[in-house]
Amino acid sequence: MMKKLFPFLCFLGLALYSEAADLLVNLNPTSGADFNNAQSAIDAANTGDIIYLQALPMSTLFNPADANYGNLVVNKQITIVGHGYFLETAGLGNYEESFTPVPIIGIQFVSGSQGATLRNAIALEVEILTSNITLESDYINGLRIVSGANTAVTGCYIESQLAEAPAVVLESSLSGHVFSYSFIGYIGTPSEGAIILSAPNTNGAEFNHCNFANGNLYLGSNFVHNCIIFEGQIGWLQEGALNNNLFTIDPIVTLVDPLGNPQDGSAVNNDPTNQLVLATEIFAANGEGDLQWELQVTSPALNAGDDGQNIGMYTSINSYRPSGLNEDVPIFIELNYLDLITTEIVLPIDFVVFSPSGNEISLIQWTVIPDDLFVGVQDYTTFIPSDLVHGFLSIDVDALPNAGVIAINAIDNAGLESGFQFIPFQKDNTPILTPNLQSFEFFYNTDPGIGNGNFIDIEQSTNFEGAITFPTLITGGPTVGQNTLFVRVTDANSGVGTTYYHEFQFLANGFNPDCCDIDGDGFIGSSDFLNFLQFFSQQISGCENGDFNLDGIVDTGDLLIFLTFYGTSV
Repeated sequence: MMKKLFPFLCFLGLALYSEAADLLVNLNPTSGADFNNAQSAIDAANTGDIIYLQALPMSTLFNPADANYGNLVVNKQITIVGHGYFLETAGLGNYEESFTPVPIIGIQFVSGSQGATLRNAIALEVEILTSNITLESDYINGLRIVSGANTAVTGCYIESQLAEAPAVVLESSLSGHVFSYSFIGYIGTPSEGAIILSAPNTNGAEFNHCNFANGNLYLGSNFVHNCIIFEGQIGWLQEGALNNNLFTIDPIVTLVDPLGNPQDGSAVNNDPTNQLVLATEIFAANGEGDLQWELQVTSPALNAGDDGQNIGMYTSINSYRPSGLNEDVPIFIELNYLDLITTEIVLPIDFVVFSPSGNEISLIQWTVIPDDLFVGVQDYTTFIPSDLVHGFLSIDVDALPNAGVIAINAIDNAGLESGFQFIPFQKDNTPILTPNLQSFEFFYNTDPGIGNGNFIDIEQSTNFEGAITFPTLITGGPTVGQNTLFVRVTDANSGVGTTYYHEFQFLANGFNPDCCDIDGDGFIGSSDFLNFLQFFSQQISGCENGDFNLDGIVDTGDLLIFLTFYGTSV
């Protein structure tokens, strides 16, 4: 089985269990928090740690307009939890009106942060350059997925403030990005700008139970279902699929797509599950922010999803969930465990439970399915009762069947329950050879067979973390244009790991990115991207008719190179 790899950076390691630490961050130096600087907390954190970004009390000490957590870079598997993107339904703590939110200016997830989570945070810009990043219940002005696979975006409110700055930009050629129960929109005039820009090389992203508002969707080869498209149109759809969606205006905006081909609207118009409805029929339009997207009691979106849920970003259980949060029942915001266990003494399960209502988490129940072996309550857990509980559950492996599911439930002192969370497990009694990593084998474009590629030796150990540079000026190296890098790891036990691959453009010498500044404002931005799509093959001085990779034609490969430089200064 082949999996894609972010170019030139590799992370390999063995999953080891350790109890996570909680790190508090507050800009007020007299707050008693662990850190007054968020990046310092990230730098000091270990894998699995949880960083809590606190709000500030209104005072003369800080001007709320100037208070922020700055620009952050995450390079490890940690969880960052904000204080809720609307304070009246804050994600952590019972904040009063005397508190002011503190945003993150920009946060970038880079290699090494695979598995990291950003939850209940306010972030003006989020940039993802690696795989398996989770965004939950965040308020974001702009999300850009540059590379990596399997980004999970759930319950987020993504709202662009500028027409030339899309709410979501998809550039990664790796698939598996899933947006669910989220808002993606533009704060200004309907259809003035794009709220989603998808590069031609992207595919397989899924938007399920989302609200799109006030902008055009350049979707490419991606999927949209059970969504509401409010005052927005499809600017580009290439081999994607749309079904069971509600539109408030005619969904197709152009006759010709950005590649110069006739726009194929059949994916929308020929599917009877897509419906055109009146905008006034859907929402109650009460208040601001996410309040304005509350569904009417007679809305056609109610219980109309193909899964029995509401169409759009709110479930049928709650036609309106303010700020991406559910009811006031306890919420498991962290649940760490090993799903494959050996003959150890205990199976460790580490959890964090939060009560949005401020009630005290007083009891943790667990049981084993399918045997229904109810073997534990509070006596088997370690935690201090509070509205935010970080606890530890130890289970005797000998008491477990060879395979099954552990179900864990949190109960607060008001009797509200989280509902059981399910943890699959399987016993493995076979001896485990400790890996002893030895080298990377790599090659370009054509697999010569295991052991016949090029090798980069590394210091032998059970894990490797670092940056690897793969040479290009070698026999069998990449040629000008589209190429594929293949990488696999070997160990001293004659083991060979999964072969990963990454597609990339190898540029001819002398490539000049200045030609990407189409509007001549000295900056490469969204307006240049939109101009490039609109005037895809027009003559541009110094650009060889847009042929950036010098292969003699202007095609999607040239657009991919344009996106590589997107957002850089010339």
